[in-house]
Amino acid sequence: MQKKVVIDFYKVLMPADAPCTFEGMIENFMREVTALSERHVKISGNYIRLHDFQKRFHVYTGSMIKLRMDDIPQKGGLSGVLDDLPLSDDEGLADQTFFLYSPKYKILLYQRTNSGVRVSSFLHYLEKVTSIGPIELSPVLETDAVRKLTRMNLIRKFQFKFASPTNPAMLSAAGPSIGSAVEMMHEQGAGHIEIVLSVGRSRRGTLSLQAVKNYALNLLKISKEDTDTVEKLIVTGKELEDETSEPLDLLRHRMREQFSVTLKDRKIPVDECLNGMIQSYDKREPDLAEQFGNET
Repeated sequence: MQKKVVIDFYKVLMPADAPCTFEGMIENFMREVTALSERHVKISGNYIRLHDFQKRFHVYTGSMIKLRMDDIPQKGGLSGVLDDLPLSDDEGLADQTFFLYSPKYKILLYQRTNSGVRVSSFLHYLEKVTSIGPIELSPVLETDAVRKLTRMNLIRKFQFKFASPTNPAMLSAAGPSIGSAVEMMHEQGAGHIEIVLSVGRSRRGTLSLQAVKNYALNLLKISKEDTDTVEKLIVTGKELEDETSEPLDLLRHRMREQFSVTLKDRKIPVDECLNGMIQSYDKREPDLAEQFGNET
């Protein structure tokens, strides 16, 4: 049976006063805490741990484990028989989530997951066990989208839509105007809000270029934390006045890759998944070099 693996790309931003690099931080923790049993941290009711981290060729690969200790499902057969899973008190269901880090471009490739360790929990875990933070992850856009956004000197319209967030403070951090919109949602009991900013019929008018780009990038970061909150994020603009404005859907143009692996014993094979991530990185390295090569 084939299983699709989806990988998201993030730019890692370490604190200015960090005593080491991102990979150095993880390596130091691995050296200091060698026992797997001592790496667990309880986050959102589940125990998670850094399971492994090693250098492979020009990148680092690793995985996170999420242990589900409560509300354990039963095992069942096609015959209709249900039975409890034979677990001891210190055992639970384990989900493994894979990642890759490139120190050359400071880029993290992280497996998208609903049942494992989400990227926001991964970040929270590292900050907690290393006492280094805040560490920021910024979603990487497709190179073509970055080129289009960079060329936009005239912003004609900015549209964004989001659902009522589970963590209002997270959305409010995108800016004071977003915070006011969140308050309005709560006052009215609304589940969604959509905001459209436009210059109207003016042929020469433009929205504030830097303000729109800042809001757009902040909302992109929120989409990393909670993929269901930000539902629409579109910037419409052009480079020259006599050109036709074109919309740019930033959510659809986030950099991602996907590949399929063959399940073994009904599980994702570790080596096949990590090899797929390395191949995904190698495929995107020219784009990463164009966007971030001058930073190295």
